[in-house]
Amino acid sequence: MKKSKSILVNGKDFPLSPDRTEVLDILIGNYPNQTSFTRAEIKDVTDGYLPYWIKSSKYPFKEKVGNGVLFNLAQVLDGYNGGYSQGGDTVVPIPIKKEEVPAGVAVPATAAPMNMPVAAATSINLLDEGVKIIPEKMSNYVPFGHFKDVKNIIKSKIFFPVFVT
Repeated sequence: MKKSKSILVNGKDFPLSPDRTEVLDILIGNYPNQTSFTRAEIKDVTDGYLPYWIKSSKYPFKEKVGNGVLFNLAQVLDGYNGGYSQGGDTVVPIPIKKEEVPAGVAVPATAAPMNMPVAAATSINLLDEGVKIIPEKMSNYVPFGHFKDVKNIIKSKIFFPVFVT
Protein backbone atom coordinates (compact mmCIF):
# COMPACT_ATOMS: atom_id res chain seq x y z
CA MET A 1 0.00 0.00 0.00
CA LYS A 2 1.48 3.32 -1.06
CA LYS A 3 1.53 5.90 1.68
CA SER A 4 0.66 9.43 0.55
CA LYS A 5 3.05 12.32 1.09
CA SER A 6 2.45 14.61 4.00
CA ILE A 7 3.76 17.88 5.36
CA LEU A 8 3.72 19.51 8.77
CA VAL A 9 1.29 22.38 9.31
CA ASN A 10 1.70 23.95 12.76
CA GLY A 11 3.20 20.72 14.07
CA LYS A 12 0.35 18.55 12.76
CA ASP A 13 0.67 16.01 9.97
CA PHE A 14 -1.18 17.18 6.82
CA PRO A 15 -1.50 14.25 4.36
CA LEU A 16 -1.44 15.25 0.70
CA SER A 17 -4.03 12.89 -0.73
CA PRO A 18 -4.76 12.95 -4.48
CA ASP A 19 -7.95 14.97 -3.83
CA ARG A 20 -6.06 17.59 -1.83
CA THR A 21 -3.24 17.88 -4.35
CA GLU A 22 -5.80 18.27 -7.14
CA VAL A 23 -7.46 21.20 -5.32
CA LEU A 24 -4.06 22.75 -4.59
CA ASP A 25 -2.99 22.37 -8.24
CA ILE A 26 -6.18 24.07 -9.41
CA LEU A 27 -5.69 26.94 -6.96
CA ILE A 28 -2.05 27.43 -8.00
CA GLY A 29 -3.03 27.26 -11.68
CA ASN A 30 -5.75 29.92 -11.34
CA TYR A 31 -4.04 32.12 -8.72
CA PRO A 32 -0.27 31.60 -9.16
CA ASN A 33 0.96 34.40 -6.84
CA GLN A 34 -1.67 34.07 -4.13
CA THR A 35 -1.61 32.15 -0.84
CA SER A 36 -4.83 33.40 0.82
CA PHE A 37 -8.19 32.75 -0.77
CA THR A 38 -11.77 33.82 -0.14
CA ARG A 39 -14.58 31.30 0.06
CA ALA A 40 -15.88 32.55 -3.32
CA GLU A 41 -12.49 32.05 -5.02
CA ILE A 42 -12.19 28.48 -3.78
CA LYS A 43 -15.77 27.63 -4.73
CA ASP A 44 -15.25 29.23 -8.14
CA VAL A 45 -12.37 26.92 -9.08
CA THR A 46 -13.85 23.79 -7.46
CA ASP A 47 -17.33 23.98 -9.04
CA GLY A 48 -19.08 25.35 -5.94
CA TYR A 49 -17.44 22.90 -3.56
CA LEU A 50 -15.55 24.03 -0.45
CA PRO A 51 -13.41 21.09 0.75
CA TYR A 52 -13.87 20.18 4.40
CA TRP A 53 -10.15 20.11 5.12
CA ILE A 54 -9.87 23.80 4.20
CA LYS A 55 -12.59 24.94 6.60
CA SER A 56 -11.77 22.38 9.32
CA SER A 57 -10.62 23.65 12.70
CA LYS A 58 -7.90 20.96 12.77
CA TYR A 59 -5.62 23.12 10.63
CA PRO A 60 -5.39 26.92 11.13
CA PHE A 61 -6.26 27.95 7.56
CA LYS A 62 -9.32 30.05 8.47
CA GLU A 63 -8.70 33.74 9.27
CA LYS A 64 -11.44 36.30 9.96
CA VAL A 65 -10.84 39.52 8.04
CA GLY A 66 -13.36 42.37 8.26
CA ASN A 67 -16.76 41.01 7.32
CA GLY A 68 -15.42 37.92 5.58
CA VAL A 69 -13.16 34.94 5.97
CA LEU A 70 -9.83 34.25 4.28
CA PHE A 71 -8.30 30.80 4.01
CA ASN A 72 -4.52 31.16 4.34
CA LEU A 73 -2.90 28.17 2.64
CA ALA A 74 0.62 29.64 2.63
CA GLN A 75 2.15 26.83 4.70
CA VAL A 76 0.82 24.21 2.31
CA LEU A 77 1.43 26.07 -0.96
CA ASP A 78 4.96 27.19 -0.09
CA GLY A 79 5.90 23.60 0.67
CA TYR A 80 6.31 24.18 4.40
CA ASN A 81 8.89 21.67 5.70
CA GLY A 82 9.79 20.69 2.11
CA GLY A 83 6.70 18.59 1.45
CA TYR A 84 4.62 19.90 -1.45
CA SER A 85 5.47 20.31 -5.09
CA GLN A 86 2.98 21.12 -7.80
CA GLY A 87 2.13 18.40 -10.25
CA GLY A 88 1.20 15.50 -8.00
CA ASP A 89 -0.66 12.45 -9.19
CA THR A 90 -3.68 14.09 -10.76
CA VAL A 91 -5.99 12.28 -13.13
CA VAL A 92 -6.67 13.93 -16.48
CA PRO A 93 -10.02 12.94 -18.02
CA ILE A 94 -9.94 11.59 -21.57
CA PRO A 95 -12.25 13.55 -23.90
CA ILE A 96 -15.04 11.52 -25.49
CA LYS A 97 -15.43 11.96 -29.23
CA LYS A 98 -18.98 12.54 -30.37
CA GLU A 99 -19.91 11.70 -33.92
CA GLU A 100 -22.19 14.06 -35.79
CA VAL A 101 -25.24 12.34 -37.28
CA PRO A 102 -27.10 14.10 -40.10
CA ALA A 103 -30.76 14.88 -39.45
CA GLY A 104 -33.20 12.22 -40.63
CA VAL A 105 -30.71 9.34 -40.41
CA ALA A 106 -31.71 6.51 -38.12
CA VAL A 107 -29.09 5.58 -35.54
CA PRO A 108 -29.10 1.91 -34.55
CA ALA A 109 -29.40 1.33 -30.83
CA THR A 110 -26.54 -0.46 -29.18
CA ALA A 111 -27.56 -4.00 -28.41
CA ALA A 112 -27.14 -5.40 -24.94
CA PRO A 113 -24.62 -8.22 -24.76
CA MET A 114 -26.22 -11.64 -25.02
CA ASN A 115 -24.09 -13.21 -22.30
CA MET A 116 -25.49 -11.14 -19.44
CA PRO A 117 -25.74 -13.11 -16.20
CA VAL A 118 -29.35 -13.80 -15.30
CA ALA A 119 -30.72 -15.41 -12.17
CA ALA A 120 -32.07 -18.87 -12.82
CA ALA A 121 -35.83 -19.03 -12.97
CA THR A 122 -36.78 -21.04 -9.92
CA SER A 123 -40.01 -21.43 -8.08
CA ILE A 124 -40.20 -21.93 -4.37
CA ASN A 125 -43.30 -23.43 -2.82
CA LEU A 126 -43.47 -21.98 0.65
CA LEU A 127 -46.63 -23.80 1.64
CA ASP A 128 -45.88 -27.46 1.25
CA GLU A 129 -48.35 -30.01 2.49
CA GLY A 130 -46.10 -31.08 5.38
CA VAL A 131 -45.41 -27.57 6.74
CA LYS A 132 -47.52 -26.40 9.68
CA ILE A 133 -48.13 -22.66 9.83
CA ILE A 134 -50.12 -22.63 13.08
CA PRO A 135 -48.09 -23.76 16.08
CA GLU A 136 -49.31 -26.47 18.43
CA LYS A 137 -51.02 -25.52 21.69
CA MET A 138 -48.61 -25.41 24.61
CA SER A 139 -49.86 -27.45 27.54
CA ASN A 140 -47.74 -25.56 30.10
CA TYR A 141 -48.65 -22.02 28.90
CA VAL A 142 -49.48 -19.62 31.73
CA PRO A 143 -51.68 -16.68 30.63
CA PHE A 144 -50.36 -13.36 31.92
CA GLY A 145 -50.07 -9.73 30.83
CA HIS A 146 -52.52 -8.76 28.10
CA PHE A 147 -53.63 -12.31 27.46
CA LYS A 148 -57.35 -11.51 27.82
CA ASP A 149 -57.07 -8.58 25.39
CA VAL A 150 -55.29 -10.67 22.77
CA LYS A 151 -57.75 -13.53 23.24
CA ASN A 152 -60.74 -11.18 22.77
CA ILE A 153 -59.18 -9.66 19.63
CA ILE A 154 -58.63 -13.09 18.12
CA LYS A 155 -62.11 -14.27 19.14
CA SER A 156 -63.75 -11.23 17.46
CA LYS A 157 -62.26 -12.20 14.04
CA ILE A 158 -61.92 -8.50 13.18
CA PHE A 159 -58.65 -7.12 11.91
CA PHE A 160 -56.87 -5.20 14.66
CA PRO A 161 -53.13 -4.48 14.47
CA VAL A 162 -51.42 -5.67 17.65
CA PHE A 163 -47.76 -5.83 18.64
CA VAL A 164 -47.15 -8.97 20.66
CA THR A 165 -43.93 -9.22 22.65
